[in-house]
Amino acid sequence: MALQEPENSCKAKFFGITGKAYLSPMKQLLLLPFLGLLVLQACSPAYHLKHGFKRELERSEVFEAGFTGFVLKDATSGATILATNAEKRFIPASNTKILTLAACLNTFGDSLPSAKLSNSAGDIWLLPLGDPTFLHPSFQAWQSLSQYIASPAAKQLYLAKNRIEPAPLGAGWAWDDVNDIYSAERSAMPVYGNVRRIYALEADSLAVEPPYWNQLCHKTRQEQGAEQPRCLSDNQVLYDARTAFPSDFELLTPVHGAAEFAVPLLEDTLHKKVNRVGEEMMPANARVWYSCPADTVYRLMMQVSDNFLAEQLLLMCAKQRFDTLQEAPALRWATDSLFRAAPGKVRWVDGSGLSRYNLCSPNFLSGVLLDLWKTQKDRQRLLGLFPAGGQSGTIANWYVPAAGAAPYVFAKTGSMSGVYCLSGYLRADSGKWYVFSFMHNNFTGSNTRCKEETQRLLEKIKKRG
Repeated sequence: MALQEPENSCKAKFFGITGKAYLSPMKQLLLLPFLGLLVLQACSPAYHLKHGFKRELERSEVFEAGFTGFVLKDATSGATILATNAEKRFIPASNTKILTLAACLNTFGDSLPSAKLSNSAGDIWLLPLGDPTFLHPSFQAWQSLSQYIASPAAKQLYLAKNRIEPAPLGAGWAWDDVNDIYSAERSAMPVYGNVRRIYALEADSLAVEPPYWNQLCHKTRQEQGAEQPRCLSDNQVLYDARTAFPSDFELLTPVHGAAEFAVPLLEDTLHKKVNRVGEEMMPANARVWYSCPADTVYRLMMQVSDNFLAEQLLLMCAKQRFDTLQEAPALRWATDSLFRAAPGKVRWVDGSGLSRYNLCSPNFLSGVLLDLWKTQKDRQRLLGLFPAGGQSGTIANWYVPAAGAAPYVFAKTGSMSGVYCLSGYLRADSGKWYVFSFMHNNFTGSNTRCKEETQRLLEKIKKRG
């Protein structure tokens, strides 16, 4: 008589051989705790993030249109919870500013060095150190240096030229961006941020700030129908006299050849002659003059993604550490020393991320962010430098917290054609903190769908992490 299969037997497959296994009641009791642990693990937030979230990430129709990498790490333990294409290198765009911020936080104190200065019987000798805040309209409250050299007590002004001046444009910058405000030139002594503000003086007339540039602003009757003035490579501004400009019209444009205009701009502003000398002429007793609180500059660089500030800050790091306004030594120091513990490799060529030569992995970026989290004693200060979801900077309209709740995403964006990245810190509803890096490359069209999908997935981590 054939034996009936017990109800508590189960199929078993070992080494390709399928058979039936009988589990006695005692063995079933012994297995219950083990099975319970498996069930609890499968229901845990960590399990869901590692498995369910990863499947959702890799099957996203939005991300399939390009190439996506993602890393999520526990900010406390540093353990990697989720990684997809973590070691692949991406163009980071303005996520590069995270590296610049890290270099600055490990180089400067609470104020930025503006210039080396000596006063000899009223004669002022000044060697610029790359300070971007000098006469910059966003830093009007911190203009002690400009006020000092403009005072009647200052007789002659000697402006020393650094032995090696920085190149005006970074490696790999796009030539068709040079007339756009986000590609302002770099220089040893930026004046007014190396930009001009063109504004409506009357309905049919424009003016320029600083006033020095008004001499190159011309009415014409050949630009009819132009939506805005034409700014030529020689800094000429042409506009049609028949165009009716609204009272709030404003256009910011970079100055071409900014380094060469430092002296005439200073003379026009200070109303005194500026004598150009070599760095070797600087008196030996010159001392460093400090200008703006460092965090004020870092915050503007990170939250509005100011390329000019990022570039100048990287040059200042090089000057502070290696006495040169060339970025290469600072880049080598940071990659070989400061970031040596960060996983993966990086190709870093500029301070802002304007260059497509920059390449780094989500793993590397998250490693830098994790190191900042561990080494910066004041974490509220660190978070305050980043754009805050629903509150400030480039994500003010994204990751909006519930009414009365604090922001839960503090992250730097990075955007250019075919590139959208977001890297930073996330606080889950559980109170747990995470470090993440989302990098998207090689898609076409608008980045809006990438932003929306990134937000949707990070919101899931917030709820379940």
